[in-house]
Amino acid sequence: MNEKINDTMNQTKAAFAEWKKVADEQWSRWEQLVTDMGRFQKQGVEHVGVAIDEVARAMKGTLEQASQIAEELRKAATEASKRARETVAAIGPTVPDPTKK
Repeated sequence: MNEKINDTMNQTKAAFAEWKKVADEQWSRWEQLVTDMGRFQKQGVEHVGVAIDEVARAMKGTLEQASQIAEELRKAATEASKRARETVAAIGPTVPDPTKK
Protein backbone atom coordinates (compact mmCIF):
# COMPACT_ATOMS: atom_id res chain seq x y z
CA MET A 1 0.00 0.00 0.00
CA ASN A 2 2.85 2.38 0.82
CA GLU A 3 4.34 1.64 -2.55
CA LYS A 4 1.07 2.57 -4.27
CA ILE A 5 0.86 5.80 -2.26
CA ASN A 6 4.47 6.63 -3.11
CA ASP A 7 3.76 5.88 -6.77
CA THR A 8 0.70 8.15 -6.74
CA MET A 9 2.68 10.88 -4.98
CA ASN A 10 5.45 10.66 -7.56
CA GLN A 11 2.94 10.85 -10.41
CA THR A 12 1.29 13.84 -8.76
CA LYS A 13 4.67 15.56 -8.33
CA ALA A 14 5.56 14.83 -11.94
CA ALA A 15 2.22 16.12 -13.17
CA PHE A 16 2.56 19.26 -11.05
CA ALA A 17 6.12 19.78 -12.32
CA GLU A 18 4.87 19.51 -15.91
CA TRP A 19 1.96 21.88 -15.17
CA LYS A 20 4.38 24.38 -13.53
CA LYS A 21 6.67 24.19 -16.56
CA VAL A 22 3.77 24.93 -18.92
CA ALA A 23 2.47 27.71 -16.64
CA ASP A 24 5.94 29.30 -16.43
CA GLU A 25 6.29 29.21 -20.23
CA GLN A 26 2.85 30.76 -20.61
CA TRP A 27 3.70 33.46 -18.07
CA SER A 28 6.94 34.19 -19.93
CA ARG A 29 5.00 34.57 -23.20
CA TRP A 30 2.49 36.86 -21.46
CA GLU A 31 5.26 39.10 -20.11
CA GLN A 32 6.83 39.27 -23.57
CA LEU A 33 3.46 40.17 -25.10
CA VAL A 34 2.90 42.98 -22.60
CA THR A 35 6.45 44.26 -23.16
CA ASP A 36 5.94 44.22 -26.93
CA MET A 37 2.59 45.99 -26.60
CA GLY A 38 4.27 48.74 -24.56
CA ARG A 39 6.99 49.11 -27.18
CA PHE A 40 4.46 49.25 -30.02
CA GLN A 41 2.37 51.81 -28.14
CA LYS A 42 5.43 53.99 -27.57
CA GLN A 43 6.36 53.77 -31.25
CA GLY A 44 2.78 54.61 -32.23
CA VAL A 45 2.76 57.68 -30.01
CA GLU A 46 6.09 58.80 -31.47
CA HIS A 47 4.81 58.34 -35.03
CA VAL A 48 1.62 60.29 -34.28
CA GLY A 49 3.71 63.06 -32.71
CA VAL A 50 5.86 63.28 -35.85
CA ALA A 51 2.75 63.32 -38.05
CA ILE A 52 1.23 66.13 -35.97
CA ASP A 53 4.47 68.14 -36.27
CA GLU A 54 4.52 67.64 -40.04
CA VAL A 55 0.89 68.71 -40.41
CA ALA A 56 1.51 71.77 -38.24
CA ARG A 57 4.56 72.69 -40.33
CA ALA A 58 2.54 72.29 -43.54
CA MET A 59 -0.32 74.39 -42.15
CA LYS A 60 2.11 77.15 -41.12
CA GLY A 61 3.56 77.14 -44.63
CA THR A 62 0.08 77.36 -46.12
CA LEU A 63 -0.80 80.22 -43.77
CA GLU A 64 2.36 82.10 -44.77
CA GLN A 65 1.57 81.62 -48.47
CA ALA A 66 -2.01 82.81 -47.98
CA SER A 67 -0.74 85.86 -46.13
CA GLN A 68 1.72 86.67 -48.94
CA ILE A 69 -0.97 86.28 -51.59
CA ALA A 70 -3.34 88.54 -49.63
CA GLU A 71 -0.58 91.16 -49.32
CA GLU A 72 0.08 90.99 -53.07
CA LEU A 73 -3.64 91.36 -53.79
CA ARG A 74 -3.84 94.43 -51.52
CA LYS A 75 -0.85 95.97 -53.28
CA ALA A 76 -2.35 95.23 -56.71
CA ALA A 77 -5.72 96.69 -55.68
CA THR A 78 -4.06 99.81 -54.30
CA GLU A 79 -1.98 100.22 -57.45
CA ALA A 80 -5.04 99.71 -59.69
CA SER A 81 -6.99 102.31 -57.69
CA LYS A 82 -4.10 104.76 -57.95
CA ARG A 83 -3.84 104.28 -61.73
CA ALA A 84 -7.61 104.66 -62.13
CA ARG A 85 -7.54 107.90 -60.13
CA GLU A 86 -4.62 109.20 -62.19
CA THR A 87 -6.37 108.26 -65.46
CA VAL A 88 -9.57 110.04 -64.43
CA ALA A 89 -7.61 113.08 -63.29
CA ALA A 90 -5.69 113.17 -66.61
CA ILE A 91 -8.89 113.03 -68.67
CA GLY A 92 -10.41 115.87 -66.74
CA PRO A 93 -14.08 116.63 -66.57
CA THR A 94 -15.92 115.10 -69.48
CA VAL A 95 -19.31 116.43 -68.60
CA PRO A 96 -19.85 119.97 -69.86
CA ASP A 97 -20.38 122.54 -67.20
CA PRO A 98 -24.01 123.70 -67.61
CA THR A 99 -23.20 127.08 -66.11
CA LYS A 100 -20.82 127.90 -68.93
CA LYS A 101 -22.33 128.52 -72.35
